[in-house]
Amino acid sequence: MTLPPGPAWLFVPGDRPDRWATAAARADGVVVDLENAVEPAAKPDARRALGTVLDEVPDERLVVRVNEPGSDDFAHDAAAVRDAGVTTVMVPKLRDRRTLDRVASQLPGVELVVLCETADAVLDAREIAGSPRCSALMWGGEDLAVDLGGLASHDSDGELLPASAHARTHVRYAARAARVAAVDAPVLRTDRPSWVSAEARTASSMGYHAKACIHPNQVPLVRRAFAPTPEELAWAEAVVAASEARMGATGGTEVSVFVLAGQMVDHPVVALARTLLARAHS
Repeated sequence: MTLPPGPAWLFVPGDRPDRWATAAARADGVVVDLENAVEPAAKPDARRALGTVLDEVPDERLVVRVNEPGSDDFAHDAAAVRDAGVTTVMVPKLRDRRTLDRVASQLPGVELVVLCETADAVLDAREIAGSPRCSALMWGGEDLAVDLGGLASHDSDGELLPASAHARTHVRYAARAARVAAVDAPVLRTDRPSWVSAEARTASSMGYHAKACIHPNQVPLVRRAFAPTPEELAWAEAVVAASEARMGATGGTEVSVFVLAGQMVDHPVVALARTLLARAHS
């Protein structure tokens, strides 16, 4: 799997090639959007511009979001992706594994990030993620709310509503079960940095690979939220050091249960500590 690194994936309009290099300089992954960010009349120009995208964004950090499978726009997008040599594509509004298989046949050799933003896709996420061409799942907030006949994905305080929170959790489970990455949905309010930080922190705790951003100012918030705090690092270092010292003293290969600073430490706790240390050095 050659998925772009995390934690911050920045969406940028497909018809604004002047912004692509800037996005690449600021974010970890760049999602060039041919779908929602581009007006219908501008889509042909966006596809033509895609021919130069690899001059602006390294392939290993690039994802191109195409239009909905089955649409005329998707067929044109697929041709543009093939011509440009793009190797990772985000597929929106997918409903089932069968549709994903058809998409894969039209994009040979391309890794697919599947957007679960319909009720069908959320419920079928485990099977979708099981496709050998699926590299990651991402859930969608507002599109999912629309599909459900709802009014919003968040309440007025920025908290995810129950249906959205369920989708977020379910998609994460499905991705993990299939051993693919998971990408968290963006916060659409650019004037609520605290919402971005809070959601990103939760996404990091849930094991999400990355969180999508719709504005460059969200990128540092996401990076900061995904990075372990100094207190977390100190705790992780102490746990790992104590564990290794005990194994060295006993000649064992498995972590035995012990107490450190009033906390019980066993194998899962040591594994969590090692994950924190790995993130700090990634």
